[in-house]
Amino acid sequence: MVAVVIMTVGVLALAGTSATVSRLIGGAGQRTVAANTASSRFEKLRGRCGPIPSGTATANGMREHWGVELASDAVTFAVVDTVWFLNVQHGTSRQVFRTNIRVTC
Repeated sequence: MVAVVIMTVGVLALAGTSATVSRLIGGAGQRTVAANTASSRFEKLRGRCGPIPSGTATANGMREHWGVELASDAVTFAVVDTVWFLNVQHGTSRQVFRTNIRVTC
Protein backbone atom coordinates (compact mmCIF):
# COMPACT_ATOMS: atom_id res chain seq x y z
CA MET A 1 0.00 0.00 0.00
CA VAL A 2 2.82 2.38 0.85
CA ALA A 3 4.44 1.63 -2.50
CA VAL A 4 1.23 2.58 -4.34
CA VAL A 5 1.05 5.92 -2.50
CA ILE A 6 4.71 6.68 -3.25
CA MET A 7 4.22 5.73 -6.89
CA THR A 8 1.09 7.91 -7.17
CA VAL A 9 2.87 10.94 -5.67
CA GLY A 10 5.78 10.43 -8.08
CA VAL A 11 3.53 10.18 -11.14
CA LEU A 12 1.58 13.31 -10.16
CA ALA A 13 4.82 15.25 -9.59
CA LEU A 14 6.09 14.13 -12.99
CA ALA A 15 2.86 15.26 -14.68
CA GLY A 16 3.07 18.70 -13.05
CA THR A 17 6.71 19.11 -14.06
CA SER A 18 6.06 18.07 -17.66
CA ALA A 19 3.28 20.66 -18.01
CA THR A 20 5.62 23.40 -16.77
CA VAL A 21 8.40 22.29 -19.12
CA SER A 22 5.97 22.24 -22.06
CA ARG A 23 4.92 25.85 -21.36
CA LEU A 24 8.54 26.95 -21.09
CA ILE A 25 9.44 25.27 -24.38
CA GLY A 26 6.48 26.93 -26.11
CA GLY A 27 7.52 30.34 -24.78
CA ALA A 28 11.10 29.78 -25.93
CA GLY A 29 9.81 28.99 -29.41
CA GLN A 30 7.90 32.28 -29.56
CA ARG A 31 10.96 34.22 -28.34
CA THR A 32 13.04 32.53 -31.04
CA VAL A 33 10.56 33.60 -33.73
CA ALA A 34 10.63 37.16 -32.31
CA ALA A 35 14.45 37.20 -32.47
CA ASN A 36 14.37 35.93 -36.06
CA THR A 37 11.80 38.61 -36.96
CA ALA A 38 14.04 41.37 -35.59
CA SER A 39 17.13 39.89 -37.23
CA SER A 40 15.34 39.81 -40.58
CA ARG A 41 14.25 43.43 -40.14
CA PHE A 42 17.80 44.53 -39.34
CA GLU A 43 19.12 42.78 -42.47
CA LYS A 44 16.47 44.46 -44.65
CA LEU A 45 17.40 47.85 -43.21
CA ARG A 46 21.12 47.18 -43.75
CA GLY A 47 20.45 46.79 -47.45
CA ARG A 48 19.15 50.36 -47.78
CA CYS A 49 21.14 53.27 -49.11
CA GLY A 50 20.48 56.60 -47.44
CA PRO A 51 18.22 57.40 -44.50
CA ILE A 52 16.61 54.48 -42.71
CA PRO A 53 12.90 55.00 -41.97
CA SER A 54 11.05 53.98 -38.81
CA GLY A 55 8.04 51.74 -39.31
CA THR A 56 5.71 48.96 -38.25
CA ALA A 57 4.85 45.54 -39.63
CA THR A 58 2.89 42.41 -38.74
CA ALA A 59 3.87 38.93 -39.90
CA ASN A 60 3.85 35.36 -38.57
CA GLY A 61 1.77 36.39 -35.56
CA MET A 62 4.40 38.95 -34.61
CA ARG A 63 3.79 42.70 -34.49
CA GLU A 64 6.87 44.90 -34.64
CA HIS A 65 7.76 48.55 -34.49
CA TRP A 66 11.24 49.84 -35.23
CA GLY A 67 12.55 53.28 -34.43
CA VAL A 68 15.67 54.84 -35.90
CA GLU A 69 17.99 57.57 -34.60
CA LEU A 70 20.91 59.06 -36.48
CA ALA A 71 24.19 58.89 -34.54
CA SER A 72 26.57 61.83 -34.22
CA ASP A 73 28.82 60.59 -37.05
CA ALA A 74 25.90 61.06 -39.55
CA VAL A 75 26.42 57.64 -41.17
CA THR A 76 25.41 55.30 -38.32
CA PHE A 77 21.81 54.68 -37.36
CA ALA A 78 20.76 53.26 -33.98
CA VAL A 79 17.80 50.95 -34.60
CA VAL A 80 15.50 49.61 -31.88
CA ASP A 81 13.03 46.90 -32.95
CA THR A 82 10.26 45.99 -30.48
CA VAL A 83 8.45 42.74 -31.27
CA TRP A 84 5.14 41.79 -29.60
CA PHE A 85 3.88 38.20 -29.59
CA LEU A 86 1.28 36.04 -27.85
CA ASN A 87 2.70 34.28 -24.80
CA VAL A 88 0.71 31.33 -23.43
CA GLN A 89 1.60 32.18 -19.82
CA HIS A 90 1.37 35.97 -19.80
CA GLY A 91 -0.80 37.04 -22.75
CA THR A 92 1.00 39.49 -25.01
CA SER A 93 4.74 39.76 -24.42
CA ARG A 94 7.40 41.89 -26.05
CA GLN A 95 11.10 41.71 -26.72
CA VAL A 96 13.30 44.66 -27.59
CA PHE A 97 16.28 44.30 -29.93
CA ARG A 98 18.92 46.93 -30.68
CA THR A 99 21.61 47.30 -33.33
CA ASN A 100 23.66 49.94 -35.10
CA ILE A 101 23.59 50.13 -38.88
CA ARG A 102 26.28 52.00 -40.77
CA VAL A 103 25.25 53.36 -44.18
CA THR A 104 28.21 53.22 -46.56
CA CYS A 105 26.73 54.24 -49.91
